[in-house]
Amino acid sequence: MALPHILGALAGVSVTCFKNGLCSLPYYRKPWEHVITGIAGAYTFQYIVDMEEEVVAKIEKYYADLEAKQQ
Repeated sequence: MALPHILGALAGVSVTCFKNGLCSLPYYRKPWEHVITGIAGAYTFQYIVDMEEEVVAKIEKYYADLEAKQQ
């Protein structure tokens, strides 16, 4: 699924543009910063999605074990 990657990259590039805008600099002053923050954002968003899936699996396993103990 590519949606977390796209949203993360968009968020990373947007943060860099916002930072440059606050400093009254041209938005694309250092283009490598946009690449780095885009990659970091994509990785971060994918990490969040992976951790969410892992936590959901742990919670489902916990409730299944709890239900098995009650019966």
